Amino acid sequence: MSEKISLHARVSVIETLLQDRLKKQFGSSREGLETNLSVFLKPLLDNGTEEEKEAAKAFISATLAF
Repeated sequence: MSEKISLHARVSVIETLLQDRLKKQFGSSREGLETNLSVFLKPLLDNGTEEEKEAAKAFISATLAF
């Protein structure tokens, strides 16, 4: 259980840092963000575990909603 909590905490920190960096780098254009996130996370979406793929998809959705 602590492994999942630890993983969740690390994902949350990475998510926050990436959101800030992407917003600064690409502005708030939804299309630009979506394209760049998809390219950035493509290796994970293509080759990651099911959990990593779900996390990447959730990250994209959360970033675009933000």
